[in-house]
Parts: sequence; structure tokens; C-alpha cells
Amino acid sequence: MSPAPWDIAVLAVDAAVDATPMAARARAALPEARQVVLRPGDPLPAPDDPGGGGRTLHIKAHKGRFLRPCPATRHYRCCGYQIIHIGENCPMDCSYCILRAYFRDRTLTAFANTEAMFAELGRVFGRDPSRLFRVGTGQFADALALEPITGHTRELLGFLAGHPNVVLELKSKTADLTWMEADPDPKTVLPSWSLNAPAIVAAEERDTASLQARLAAARACVQAGYRVCLH
Repeated sequence: MSPAPWDIAVLAVDAAVDATPMAARARAALPEARQVVLRPGDPLPAPDDPGGGGRTLHIKAHKGRFLRPCPATRHYRCCGYQIIHIGENCPMDCSYCILRAYFRDRTLTAFANTEAMFAELGRVFGRDPSRLFRVGTGQFADALALEPITGHTRELLGFLAGHPNVVLELKSKTADLTWMEADPDPKTVLPSWSLNAPAIVAAEERDTASLQARLAAARACVQAGYRVCLH
């Protein structure tokens, strides 16, 4: 299925991650975007459109922890879910999205220092191979919205193939299934979609896949042997 065009007008890559596979994939996927390399101290460029159209995708290194506990909800028993921090912000435009309270602009961020991420995850997941970890990448961004551009999930699934004690949830409002190219063990991936009635999707979930497209993607996953989760 073709990914949605996210109107990315500028691809800004920090010099520290300029030579990474993710930066190369993003450049290949966004040939029409203005592409710049940012040296330390350079300001993040904004799209040139005076009407405010277009977005900037910032490929950078994450300097904090990649794995963190889900913040959970007060007064509820925590289920132990953990978050892998792969990026920030979402190109879709849901009226009720909590990310609007966190990120005040349209800049999309993807973290390209995956070697550091895998080193951290390997230490945690490998400490006790008998312990089951439930993790997801859809807390600070849609898990799959940028996948056709960054290939982040395919890279992560390649790493997790060596950690069968980890189940990765991919929560999305897209219908993208390019992550399946990594050919993961279906028992270790939980494709997941949040769903609403078609009228709500049309009025409140702008730039998302239709309900029919999400259900078709879920059906394709079931036929391929995956369990799916519908929120």
C-alpha cells in the first residue's frame, strides 16, 4: 500500500548522523524536498511556503534513554508496557491528539543513532532472556507514519530478531505494511490500529488512512499469521 504524502518540504539532517543508513533512506524517499546538512549551531530550516504549508523532517541523534516505562494513567494498575523512543511528532492531523500539547510546531523528528539504541536495548533485553518485554514505538509519534521514509521499524525488527523475548506493538492510523519486508516472527509483532466511525475519521482524523484501509491492513496481517490489536 502506498504511504500518504506528508508534504515534507525540508529534509534536515544533523552532520553527526549524515552518514547513517536512515539519512540515506530519507534522501532517497524525499527527492523533491530541500535537503540540508546541519552543523552544530545551525538553525533548523523552515519550509519556504509563506502560507505555512509543508513540514520539516529533522533526522538527528537522540541523546537520552531510548527505552522508558509507559507513563500509564493514574488510578489504574500499570501493565508493564515500555516505550522505545524512535522519534517525535506526527504528520497526521487528529483534532484530539495529545501530541499537540507536547509539540507546538509541525516539525517531524526521527532518531538515526540506532547503533546506540540497539546497544541500550541489547543490554536490557539480554539481561534475562526468560523475561518477556512488551514494547511499542507509538507513544511520541505514530509508529508507522514515517516508516516508508526512515525504515526505522524494519531496522528495529532486524535487531529484535535476536531477542525472541520481546513483543513489539506497532500502533498506527496508517495502512502502511512496509515493515513486513523485515519478515519478523509473527509471534513477536503486534500490529495495532486505533479505530473510529467513518464520520469521526473524516471530520476529526484528517490525513489518516480511512477506516476501510485500516481494516484491510489488519486483515492482511491476520492472513499473514499475525495477531492484531484494535483500539
